[in-house]
Amino acid sequence: MEGRQKNIVEKITPVSLAYWIMCDGYKANKGVALATNSFSISENKILINALKLKFNLSPWIINDHGLPSIFILN
Repeated sequence: MEGRQKNIVEKITPVSLAYWIMCDGYKANKGVALATNSFSISENKILINALKLKFNLSPWIINDHGLPSIFILN
């Protein structure tokens, strides 16, 4: 596991994910999108892998007005 990803996996908690969703998340179709459009595709992939490892989620990158965001299906 890459160093940055390992650090994220260690630091992210259910409470921090809830805050992240409340601050930068929005309901999108049948799930939640996280406005990660200020991050590059590779940085979004690191975040996605951390969410998969820590919470067993299946997020993916969506195109949000030409910029990448993370989508998590309910």
